[in-house]
Amino acid sequence: MSETDQLLSLPQLPRRVAAAREGARLTQAQLSHKLGFKDRQTLAAIESDQRRVSVPELMTIMKATGRDMDFFTDPFRIVGEGGFSYRASGTSEIEVEQFEEQAGKWLALWRYLGEKRGDAPGVLRPRLRCQKTSR
Repeated sequence: MSETDQLLSLPQLPRRVAAAREGARLTQAQLSHKLGFKDRQTLAAIESDQRRVSVPELMTIMKATGRDMDFFTDPFRIVGEGGFSYRASGTSEIEVEQFEEQAGKWLALWRYLGEKRGDAPGVLRPRLRCQKTSR
C-alpha cells in the first residue's frame, strides 16, 4: 500500500463526512458516484464508522463538498454533533454561520480541556429547533 493509500483513523471523520455531504446538498448516491464507488453502501459504511477513508478518497470528498482539510481533521471543532438554537433578528445567515463556527471551536476546546482534566465529556442533548416564527 502506498503512502497516499493509507487509511485515516480519526474519530470525528465519519460524522464530518456526513455533515460535509449534507451541507453540500449531496445524497449518498451522488457522493458515492464522485468517489467511484459501485453503490452508496460504501459511503454509508464510512459515515457510520464501519469503513475508513483513504487519503485520495478524502481529497475527492473535499473537492466535492467544497470543504477544506481542517473541516475534517481539526479536533477543536464541533461538526455534525448538534446545532445551535437561538433567535437572531437583523443578522445575516452568513453572520450566524460564522458565529456557529467560532462558538463550535470554543465548545470543542472546552470539552478537550475538560477531558484532559479528567472530566467526563458532556452529552449533547436533542433540542427542538427554533425558527423565526417560533414562540
